[in-house]
Amino acid sequence: MQILRPGKLFRVLLCSCWLLSPLSVQADEVDVIRNEANQTLRDLESRGYVAPTLSDLSKYPARTIRDLKTVLDGQRDDCLKAVAGSLFLDAHRREASVEAAVEDLQNTNLIRDLADIWGMSLLAEINPNLQVDLQIDPYMFLQSNLADSVSSLSGMFENLHKTVNAFVDHNREAIANSREVWIEDIIRVSTLHNWNENTVAGAQEKLRAKVAKAHAGIQAAEVTAKAAIPKIEERFQDRLSRIASARDVEIYKLDREINSEAAYNIKLGTIQANFVAANQEARDQRVAEFKQALQSRQHMISLNLQRIAMAHVQSQALARYALPIARGECDKITKTGFVHTPISCKAGDFLCELTRLPHGKLMSTFKALGVTPSVGYLNCVCRAAGYGSSGASQFYEPDTIGTFDARYSCQHPGPPCIVSGLGCTRHPLPTDPEKWKNCGARVEAEGNPNPFQAVEAGIRARAAEIAGKNND
Repeated sequence: MQILRPGKLFRVLLCSCWLLSPLSVQADEVDVIRNEANQTLRDLESRGYVAPTLSDLSKYPARTIRDLKTVLDGQRDDCLKAVAGSLFLDAHRREASVEAAVEDLQNTNLIRDLADIWGMSLLAEINPNLQVDLQIDPYMFLQSNLADSVSSLSGMFENLHKTVNAFVDHNREAIANSREVWIEDIIRVSTLHNWNENTVAGAQEKLRAKVAKAHAGIQAAEVTAKAAIPKIEERFQDRLSRIASARDVEIYKLDREINSEAAYNIKLGTIQANFVAANQEARDQRVAEFKQALQSRQHMISLNLQRIAMAHVQSQALARYALPIARGECDKITKTGFVHTPISCKAGDFLCELTRLPHGKLMSTFKALGVTPSVGYLNCVCRAAGYGSSGASQFYEPDTIGTFDARYSCQHPGPPCIVSGLGCTRHPLPTDPEKWKNCGARVEAEGNPNPFQAVEAGIRARAAEIAGKNND
């Protein structure tokens, strides 16, 4: 008979405990889930459906695998299952691989995309009429707003200039961390609530409003920071003046009260030392206030840059994923390639067609139909778009407000919906026909002509005229 030594007996008992432990059972359970999910995703990919960027499920933690099972079980349609599983894993890819995080940050396509988004060229996809004059270089901003004071802050500027790259890198990293999560969030909501084409269009309208609001937030940050600069300078000069006055008073008292030359020189030296120290303290306080103004500005710009990027990413996601799903074309979804599939208006929906027109063509069409919408009606339409906050003034004005100045959005002609509060921004007329209908009903209730009904009558009259000519 074999006799187990104490050490060996302990190892046998330890192994037995592990095999019976809850951790062992949980690990087995996760492995089963992982294998089933892996088989499901491979099968879906083999049938031509979208696949996750990182499909090796052994890389993902147990918590993510359990959540993946919930995501896959929640979709009965195979194509939707593939889309949901793929986007879910993409949103959790950074948990699976350190290399993925580094790859995202070094992704030249992301850097190019963000440069385009923040340069506003890609915003044409979200809002063709949006005009943005964005400046995100904090060094150039502060330098341009301090004028003659720059020379006395050269050390501060040297340090600030080094923060510019860090500022841009911070925003790029934040978006690299969030991009897939933003996509997964909005597509999960769209599939959960079975969005149709009109719902997708409404969501894109809201994203346009978010872009406009974020742009207004950037301009508000600029206005606030620019207003702070002269106030900081004014407080600094006031402190210097009070410090100099206090020194002069001390010297005046010294002249009247002390006769001893030795005592006088000692006391005068103390006064001068206090004067120099007080001056330096005032300068340090001035620099601290400048830095605070800059940091507040950078924080607000960073926040709104990320909101703009989020709106762009989610708008593209709606076009790439939600729109094909709404059209019953889920099997045509791909993760790559340019997507530009505007939602078409339903046959006979003339108001939908009208609201898609650029402002100039829309006004020309109104004129051709013999319709002149009142300013009150157009003001209502602009307010209904919801571009600004509740406290901002929102109204219709396509022409220059005040004196022409090409530097400022509202001081030259442009998109007609004005949002005026902290700064002034222009935005396009909304494309949601319901907003136009609701404003028509509102002005009619106030006893004024309903432009919507006039447009409908004008179109019918023009159609009858064309039909009559064709019959002749």
